[in-house]
This record gives sequence, structure tokens and C-alpha cells, in this order.
Amino acid sequence: MRNRFVLMVPAAALSLSGVARAAEPSVAELQRAAVVAARLEDAPLERMRRRARAAAALPHVKVRVGRGAYSTTGDVYGNTPSASEPLRFDVEATWAFDRFVFDRDEVRLMREADRRSERREVVVREVTRLVFARQRLLVQPLPLSGEDQLRVDELTALIDGMTAGALTGPGGPR
Repeated sequence: MRNRFVLMVPAAALSLSGVARAAEPSVAELQRAAVVAARLEDAPLERMRRRARAAAALPHVKVRVGRGAYSTTGDVYGNTPSASEPLRFDVEATWAFDRFVFDRDEVRLMREADRRSERREVVVREVTRLVFARQRLLVQPLPLSGEDQLRVDELTALIDGMTAGALTGPGGPR
């Protein structure tokens, strides 16, 4: 016959224990989640830069179809094209080879990359500050005062808001 021991721990104390914190995402994971939630990744800008560069290889195409001098109302003398005149097709393709060297869209993309980088730094710094403020409260001896527990809950909600729920996950606290 085996003896089984069951340890009953209140849920509030468990959520503040080191075991619960070990199951939480790392600071780096929360930072990445915040960058993704704020839509500040570099990948979309890189795709736009490649498309802008590839667009330079495509020609600007003009197609014209008509009779006579392509006038449907007539020429300067009031003559209208007759149905007996042959149908004309013109296709014109032009390339802007200067865009291979420099495209003004790239300057806009560089400005946007700089703006995103600055914003990403602000988001990462704020998430880091919140995570460590929360961890400082969690290392205090249990039980936490009502004020401290309220602050932990507030910080948890702020972190979850910035990371699209990465701290507590979709099912509540981890």
C-alpha cells in the first residue's frame, strides 16, 4: 500500500511562487511578443524594399488602338476618321533605369525603418521595465499586501496588453 501526500496551496500563493514564475515566458520572449503585437517587425519593410527594387525592372507600358490619328472626334480640320481607315495598334514600353540605382521609395522606406526602430526601442524598454517591476513585487515574502497584489495584477494586465497575452496566455494565468 502506497502513501500519498497531497499538498494544498491556495491559488493566489501558487501564482506568486517561484514555480509559477519559472513557467512564465522569459523577458526576451515578452519583448519579442511586444514587438510583434505592436507590428514593429523588420520583415514587412524588407519585403517592401525588395518589391520597390524589383519594380524598377518592370516597364511602363502604354497601349493605344484607333483609326487614323487616334481621334474619335476628328482632326483640326473637322475630318472624322472613317471606318475604312485601317485599325492601328501601338505598344510603347519605357524603363526608368535610374530607379535601378536610386528609387525615391527607398528613402521613404529608410525613414519608416528608422521610425519603427525608435518605436521598437521604446516598446522593448517599457515591457522590460514592467516585467522587472512585477518581478520585484513577486519576490517579496508571501502573502503580499492588498496594495502589492493589486500592483502585480496591474503590471500583469499592462504586460499582457503590450504582448497580446503572452504572459498569461489565452487561458489565464500560467
